[in-house]
Amino acid sequence: MLKLFLITLLFTVVLFIGAALVFNFSKRRTGRTGNSPGTGCQHSGTGGCACTSAIQTTIQKLK
Repeated sequence: MLKLFLITLLFTVVLFIGAALVFNFSKRRTGRTGNSPGTGCQHSGTGGCACTSAIQTTIQKLK
């Protein structure tokens, strides 16, 4: 019974570490992309972003 508990505990720890690494990688990767088409931001003719306030709000929520 104790052996099964230890194996389950080890498996759970490995899963949590893997999930943390994936989350950390994806968070770093989304920070690098900037204004990607997936953000839903419409670009204006001047090359700037028309939804700057929405992006700032999202950034503040993430902090």
